[in-house]
Amino acid sequence: MLLNFLLPKHSGKRLALLLLSVLLCALLCACAGTSQTSESPSTSPSPSPSMTGAPEPTPRPESESSPEEEAGVSENHSGMLPAPEVGSREFVEEFLLNPIDAQFEEGMSLASSVAEMLEVCTDVSEKWNAQIDSMYTQLVAEDADPEVAERITESQAKWLSEQEDALAEIREAVDENDSMSPLSAAENVMLYYRARAIELCAEFYAQTGSLSFG
Repeated sequence: MLLNFLLPKHSGKRLALLLLSVLLCALLCACAGTSQTSESPSTSPSPSPSMTGAPEPTPRPESESSPEEEAGVSENHSGMLPAPEVGSREFVEEFLLNPIDAQFEEGMSLASSVAEMLEVCTDVSEKWNAQIDSMYTQLVAEDADPEVAERITESQAKWLSEQEDALAEIREAVDENDSMSPLSAAENVMLYYRARAIELCAEFYAQTGSLSFG
C-alpha cells in the first residue's frame, strides 16, 4: 500500500516503453553490423579456366615442326634469300646448299659500305646468269630428252625476249629520292636472275636427280 502510494501512477507504462526502446536500438545495431559484413569485398580467388570450363591453352610439343621445317627449308636456309617455290622437297634441300647464295650472304654480312654491297650484288648476278647458261646448255644437249629440250628452248627464248623490259621495270620501280635505291635495284636484279636459275635447276634436277654449280 505504501509502495503504491510512493510510485507515480503511470510509472509502469513508462518502464515498459523504456525497455521496448532499448530492445529496438539493440536490434537495429545488430542489423547494421550484419549489413556491413555482407557488403565487405570478397577475398576468394578468381576462378581458373578449369573451374569455369574454358579450355586451357595447349603448349606446343618441343618436337613439333613448323611448316617451314616440314618442307626441309629451315635447316639449311638462313632466311636472307627466299627459298625456291618450285621443284620437289629434295630439290629445295639440295638447292639451298648452293655456293652462290652462300657467297651473297657472306659478302653482304661483311660489306661495310653501300659500294661494297653493290659490288656483291653485281658479282652474284653474274654468277646466276652463268648458272642459267650452264643449266640451259645441259638441258638442250644432244643426249637430252627431245621434249624437254624443246620446252626449255621455248621458255628460254621467251625469257630472253622479255629480259630487257623486266630489268628496266626493276630499275624504274625504286624511289629515285632514296639514297639506297641503287642497292635495292641491284638486289632485285640479282633476284631476277636467281629466279630463272631456280626454274632451270629444278628442271635439271627432275631429269637427272643431281645438281651442279659453277
